[in-house]
Formats: sequence, C-alpha cells, structure tokens
Amino acid sequence: MLLIAENIFASYNKKPILYGVNLQVKCGEIVTIIGPNGSGKSTLLKVLAGHLKTEHGKITFNNENITLLEPHQHINKGIAYLIQGGKVFPSLAVQDNLRLAGLKISKKEFTSNIQWIYELFPKLRELKTRRAGLLSGGEKQMLAISMILVHKPKLLLLDEPSAGGLTPLLSKEVFTTIKRINDEEQISIILVEQNIREAISIAHSTYFMKNGKAMYCENPLKNLTNVMFEELIV
Repeated sequence: MLLIAENIFASYNKKPILYGVNLQVKCGEIVTIIGPNGSGKSTLLKVLAGHLKTEHGKITFNNENITLLEPHQHINKGIAYLIQGGKVFPSLAVQDNLRLAGLKISKKEFTSNIQWIYELFPKLRELKTRRAGLLSGGEKQMLAISMILVHKPKLLLLDEPSAGGLTPLLSKEVFTTIKRINDEEQISIILVEQNIREAISIAHSTYFMKNGKAMYCENPLKNLTNVMFEELIV
C-alpha cells in the first residue's frame, strides 16, 4: 500500500471539517474522491499534502509515518499537490515557470522530464516563451499540472483539475492526460472532482465524502444511490 490515512480528524480556521476519515491508495492506483461541496474533500487533500495538520490520526506513505512532516518534506518524499485552480507565476514565461518548479532536480533529470511533459501537453511546447499571465484558463491549468509533474512524483494530489473555466473538450483532455500519466508512469493519483462520471470512469477506487466522513464505494456508478447523486450536484 502506498498511502494509508487512518482516523483523520482536522479543522480549518478552528472549524471541525474531517471526522475520522480512512483512505488507502495502492501503488499505481487512481483514487477518486467525490461528494457535495463542503464535505471535506479539499481539506483532506491539504492534510495529505502537509498543508494542514491533523488533530488526530496517522498518515503513512511508503511505510513511513509522515503525519507531522511539513509540505516541503512531503514533496521530497514524492507527494505533489495541485491546489484548486492551479498556481502559476503570471509574469514568467511558460518555460521559466517549469524551470522554477524544477530547481531542486539535476539538469539531466529536468531535461528528460520536460520532454515527457511536452509530449503530454504539446500545446505548452508551442507556448513555452509566452508569459503565463497571457495563457487561457485551460493552458494555465496545463502549466500548473506540468509544474508539479517536473519531479515525476510517486503520488499526485489533484484538486479539481478540470475546473477553472475549461471547455468540455479541454476538460476531457485533462482526464485523458491523467489516465495517461497513470498508465505510462504508474504514478498514483488521488483525484477530487465535481465531474463525477469522468472521474469515476478513470478511477480504480472511489470514495464518497459527506459531512467530513469518507465511505469506500464498490462499483460507484452502479451502487451510488440517486440521493447521493442529487447531493453531489448541490
């Protein structure tokens, strides 16, 4: 098992959000987390990325207890986190954003990984000298995802990668790329998404979150009740 979160309790701005969340991710697995707004999905990712400390519980990654580690230590262990909406440096060119993201890896590794990224996102190769602030919403999202891929992490934490005003075509391309990353590099992924059917279609496992608790879903498209689906679109 690559990651195990056990009995996670956490608060955000002194407001309790997570109540005993349990979650597991196998090596090479895509795990999708779905649920209504305010259910704790993004908070859980913040905890797993080290940006928010647990009040109770344990997080094990690669058989190591990482519960108390800082965000940069999570990155060093191989955990990469895409915050909701992504994050780029608008005054810098695309290629400079990528160089900045890859400062801590060797030149040889960076060159190899950039070639791989440009294969994933050919559009970024075309736009590599353009300032990030001039990119469209979809192009910025591609760049934000690419910036966390520079290190070829073991685990990707993706918070609504299809959000940010993407067209249906670009949104579908994002899901195709996520699946390709997983298939080709066996990078494990935790995917928080509101695009339910697309997210479930590429997932190996699915969790449904509600009121700060997570429930593992067996055959989610078949077994999630109509009531749950109504809650998901609220």
